[in-house]
Amino acid sequence: LAGARILVVDDNDMNLKVARGLLKRYEVVPELCDSGRKSLDLVKEKQYDLILMDHMMPGMDGVEATRTILETIPSAAHTPIIALTANAMEDARVLFKQAGMKDFIAKPMDLAELIAVVKKWLPPERILENEAQEADET
Repeated sequence: LAGARILVVDDNDMNLKVARGLLKRYEVVPELCDSGRKSLDLVKEKQYDLILMDHMMPGMDGVEATRTILETIPSAAHTPIIALTANAMEDARVLFKQAGMKDFIAKPMDLAELIAVVKKWLPPERILENEAQEADET
């Protein structure tokens, strides 16, 4: 996944470190952001292949940030946004989908789940398979 442009948004510093550590195994150096409001500025400035968005954050939560990004930032209108959540209940999934989120990753994050969802939504040209990564995922 080297070269993939991924933004990780979470108000919990430990969750940001975990996401960075898991993605680093696949040669991804994600940009980290600690609030929904700050994520808007970053998305206005840069183009991302994928955004991992925490659901529950103070101020602007992930659902509101997702809606705002998709509705007001034309360059990000087709950027897949994935919910990061400890709430994987069906009602939350419906809320995520209504907001425009494409998928979700349960917390605490699991490497296999994270990589499967990231690979599912990244543009194909960002995914370079090799035997070492495939062995690591099993």
